[in-house]
Amino acid sequence: MRVMVVGTLGLSFLALACGGSVPASPSSAAVPTPLAPGNSLNAPSACTGDAWLFLWAQTSSDSYHLQVRSPSGTSVLDREGITASRFNWPEAPLLSEAGSAGWRWRVRAKTSNRYGDWSNETAFDVDPLHPRLVSPLRDSVMDNGCSNDTNATEWIFQWSSCAAADRYHVEISDSSGLYLTNDKLPTPAFDYRLNDYIANFDDSHWTWRVRARLNGDWGPWTPSQSFRVEPVNTDCSSLPPPTLVSPANGAVFSSFPRVTELKWSALPGAVRYRVEVETCGATDTLCVGPPVQGLTNIMDVQAASITFTFGGAQSGRWRVLAFSADGLASPWSETRYFRYTR
Repeated sequence: MRVMVVGTLGLSFLALACGGSVPASPSSAAVPTPLAPGNSLNAPSACTGDAWLFLWAQTSSDSYHLQVRSPSGTSVLDREGITASRFNWPEAPLLSEAGSAGWRWRVRAKTSNRYGDWSNETAFDVDPLHPRLVSPLRDSVMDNGCSNDTNATEWIFQWSSCAAADRYHVEISDSSGLYLTNDKLPTPAFDYRLNDYIANFDDSHWTWRVRARLNGDWGPWTPSQSFRVEPVNTDCSSLPPPTLVSPANGAVFSSFPRVTELKWSALPGAVRYRVEVETCGATDTLCVGPPVQGLTNIMDVQAASITFTFGGAQSGRWRVLAFSADGLASPWSETRYFRYTR
């Protein structure tokens, strides 16, 4: 008996010769359509986000294969076996080419253990390696102080954190140039407090910017963002400081229990008063040093006096400020001290 081996091509011709049809080969997977990033949708850098999310139109497939290349052609991601039409990459690296145009990605589908064709390569950009400025927003109006010292100037700046950053550098400028710089900030925030006011505030020509130090090297600056400064005395009280009445400065008491009454002059227009009482160290008889930690009492009252029990046989000091009906505070009064001997 003779046996003839016929290959696939032979079977095809044999089928045609017998009036039949060619058996269909397994169909390849449809080509996915990339959705994002791309089309002006950037991927975040290590300073603006913590993951890259790739999206494409779903096809009837078993899995997908994703590839990502940097502008220089370096393969930074080659992942097979993705079962959904999206891939979240939380390990997006601290890339030296971040901020460069020309990143590309593509995807293909797999069906019945066969890959289909690759999608067209989709171009996208990666955000630069600098933080994103959060606050103040562009053209926000910032605080200014009071000419009567009732209110300090406080500005709070915030920005996004950068992975692997060990330090941040902020610069604040006015119309004449650099106003303030600080390159030793360990966290993505800067609280600037000035116990005064800005006289030549030039409210429309202030800017700020930030950069991060990554792996020992300073990254690029953010674009400068503008803000404004309110005029002096915008939110200041017209109330003068209260005048303290009793006890006299340096008063010494030997009574026990240590019931203490503090009095000051009532101010027209004041709706309440704030009294601050600090307890000084046992050997600080003149109460000139720092207060004992945790022994500072702040009490709000409506009358021009307060009675309380002092805590120990030692010195204390006190002062008072007033609040107007609109909630604005007067300057603090002078500070007086007293002492209990038992």
